[in-house]
Amino acid sequence: HWYYSLTSLAALVALIVVFKYTYVRRVPIREALTRVKSSLLREVDQMAYAQSDLLIKHHKPMPLEVAVQRLTILFPTAELYVVRETACHAATEEIAVKRLLALDYPMSRLAVTLPSEESGLEEVDE
Repeated sequence: HWYYSLTSLAALVALIVVFKYTYVRRVPIREALTRVKSSLLREVDQMAYAQSDLLIKHHKPMPLEVAVQRLTILFPTAELYVVRETACHAATEEIAVKRLLALDYPMSRLAVTLPSEESGLEEVDE
C-alpha cells in the first residue's frame, strides 16, 4: 500500500502550493497608515507647489520674514527650519498652513475679544 503515502505526500505538496499562492501578508495598521500618510503628503506637496507656481505669477508674495513670524505664531511647536522651508515653498499663507497641518503640527487657537455692551461702547441717540 505504498500509494497511500504517495497520495498523502502529493496532497501535502498541493496544500503548500495553494497556501503559498493565496496567503496575503497582513500589514500592521501603523505601517499601512504611515504609507498612506506619506503618499498623501507627497500628493499635497505636488498640488501645493503647482498651485504656488500659478499664484506666484498672479500675486505679490509676502516677505519671507513676515511669513515665518506669522506661521511661528500659528504653529509654536513646529521647528523653525520646517516653518522656514514651508514658507519658502508656499506662495500663500493658506498653502503654508495646510502644509503644516498635513505634517501634524497643532495650530494654536487665537482668541479675539469683541467689544460688548458693558464696555461703554454703546450707541448714542441724538
